[in-house]
Amino acid sequence: MGLARRILDPIANVLLLAAGVSIVLMMVIVVGDAGMRGLFNGTVPGSQELTANYFMVAVTFLPLACVQREKGHVIIELFTSWMPPRAVASIDAVVYLACAAGTLVFCYATYFKALAMTRAGEYAVGTVIVTIWPSRWLVVAGALVLALYLLLNAAEEVRTAITGRAAPGGTRHGHALDVD
Repeated sequence: MGLARRILDPIANVLLLAAGVSIVLMMVIVVGDAGMRGLFNGTVPGSQELTANYFMVAVTFLPLACVQREKGHVIIELFTSWMPPRAVASIDAVVYLACAAGTLVFCYATYFKALAMTRAGEYAVGTVIVTIWPSRWLVVAGALVLALYLLLNAAEEVRTAITGRAAPGGTRHGHALDVD
């Protein structure tokens, strides 16, 4: 599992960096567009198309893998806080597998949509024509790396459930288990 993390972590970091760059670019374009409207009664050509079709997509989908890696998604422990760590790990493994399955179905669907839109040369018409089919691949990339982390987390939780020993980063919120 250490090898999987060494492969996935740099990929997730690149996706996170791309999302961060997208936030900065989106901020610059939106501020520029607002300035143009206020000062010159004009707009930055393509600002709405770029923001809606590239930057928002990148900011939404690319960081998901890093959120999963850091166990940053919402976990409700109302019914499991009293359970022994091995039982919680078993439940978490099942949940991770179910989430991975759903994410892989989503990834599969978005892959074929991205492929179709790539072949069609999808574009948006606004103040300028903006080619938008490449942004569809951002969704596929974000979903695929998220699914891989979910599968990795499931494997780590199975190991914890069976052995009672957690892999590094393999427990809820990164806390070590006190299993004897």
